[in-house]
This record gives sequence, structure tokens and C-alpha cells, in this order.
Amino acid sequence: MAPRPTVAAAREHYWDNPPPPPKVEPVLQTLNVWSALAFIVGTSAGFGFVGMLLGVAIAGFIPTYYREIFGAVNDPSFEPYAVGLGLGLTQGIFCGLVSGSVVLISVAIASRRR
Repeated sequence: MAPRPTVAAAREHYWDNPPPPPKVEPVLQTLNVWSALAFIVGTSAGFGFVGMLLGVAIAGFIPTYYREIFGAVNDPSFEPYAVGLGLGLTQGIFCGLVSGSVVLISVAIASRRR
């Protein structure tokens, strides 16, 4: 028959003497050309999509913004939605390329020092 725990043992809190954390070896993945290229394409696509949504939102909520920027206030053939979509997409892709490249360069420099 197992001995009953005493009152003193019941008063010991778990956080006073926690078990040691498990030993986990970090798995470092190497950065190869294909994963870097996929990261840059992914950030470009994501930023392009967000930029496209912002450009269309600007054209929808402030319809005269693009007309005044491009000097087409009285031009009936000017389409602010198309301009907002195109500008947002191209600027978003450019921002995605730049930010993805900066992240990859910083990761490459940090992993080179290890």
C-alpha cells in the first residue's frame, strides 16, 4: 500500500520546484536559393495584393484624388478605379521586393556570423 501524502507535501506549490524544461535541439534550416526566391515572390504578391486593395479603396472613397493628381479633372474617359488598381499593384510589388530583399539580406548576414 502506497503511503499517504502528508499535509506538508500538499502545501508545496508546483511553481516552487518545477520540473526542468525538456531538452530541444534547435533545427536550423539553411536558406537556399529556391526558398529565398519563394520568399521574395510571396512578399511581392502579398504586398501587391494589399496595395491593389488600398488603391481601389482610395479610388472608391476619394474619387477625385487620382483625377487631381493626374490633372484629369474634366476628362470623362479617366477611370480612377483602374488607376488606383494599377498604381497600388505596382507600388505594392515594389515594396514587397524591397522588404523581402532586406529581410533576406539581414537573415543571410545574421546566419553567416554563426
